Amino acid sequence: MNEDAMADQPMVNPKQRTDPRTLRPASTWQDNLGWGLRDIILRLGIGPDEIYEVKPRPEGPVPTHSVVEQHAFVAPYAFAPILLQWIAYYYGEQRWSTAKAFFIYEFAFIIYAGQMIRHLHMLMLRYGTFDQENRPRDLLDDKNAYKTASAVLVYILLRCAGPISFFFEPNEMPHFDLWSPVRISAYLLALDYFFYCYHRSCHQVPWLWHIHRKHHSTKHPSPLLSILGDDIQETLEIAVIPSLSQLVVMLPFHELYVAMCYLLFVEAMGHTGARSDMGHPLFFWLKPLGLGLCIEDHDLHHRNGYRMRGLNMGKQTRLFDTLFGTCGKRLETSDHGLFKDGTLFG
Repeated sequence: MNEDAMADQPMVNPKQRTDPRTLRPASTWQDNLGWGLRDIILRLGIGPDEIYEVKPRPEGPVPTHSVVEQHAFVAPYAFAPILLQWIAYYYGEQRWSTAKAFFIYEFAFIIYAGQMIRHLHMLMLRYGTFDQENRPRDLLDDKNAYKTASAVLVYILLRCAGPISFFFEPNEMPHFDLWSPVRISAYLLALDYFFYCYHRSCHQVPWLWHIHRKHHSTKHPSPLLSILGDDIQETLEIAVIPSLSQLVVMLPFHELYVAMCYLLFVEAMGHTGARSDMGHPLFFWLKPLGLGLCIEDHDLHHRNGYRMRGLNMGKQTRLFDTLFGTCGKRLETSDHGLFKDGTLFG
């Protein structure tokens, strides 16, 4: 089997390494992990054994996950280094240099990312996962394991290094006002639009599919697999799209850091497959309009969205999918709201 064909094969999970029904790449890396930096990242990315097992579908309707609970997890981590800087400045400490700010904010972001993965694994255990009665969550294959760990490392470093390098002002006291949530939400909407355009282009322009193909080698992803992709995709998603969004909605550093924390949470959450009506915590107000995204939307995108079959292109909201007619029908999660049929204009 050539390299391109292997890239199109589905990811593996530990229970399916020798499944004779399909051709799957080998997955043995989790049995040989050391304690290097990339090994630690991979250790954190391995979920509990239960999410890699076929289990009966949970009974009853898809439960709703509290927006308050989402904020209760994300906000303390997002604001912790900001509060630390505010206290230091307020009590007269010498202003932080860019290097010192990078060390503190980067350390906080790393701790947050690790705890976030653990938190999302817990939610997958609490709610179960979509389609778990047919197939459990996938695990990385040997070929992509360490490359994906390297991509996680680059993501974590650049998501702090970029904003700090260009937007951190050493003499500026951390400050938020009543318009801060509006600006952060506007930034994430701009990011959703640029992501939608790039994502839909990869699915519907044949010569661009190669950029996104590896990401779709997993049909039942987990949080670690949210970063799975080739170099071009990683560059676009980690650097280019956030930069374009910042040109449209210019956020000061501290608001941008909070936006990055919520962005990381939503990107990873969308790849859990957790069987819960859980959407973007900052866009809860879109749900009554039928424009809010939920986990099942992106999970169905992975299960059914190969090449031209792709629907549900947004990753922050359903706004642009509804506007441009690419909403997919949900199977289990309640589809309600003013535009619940996925169209704005009938």
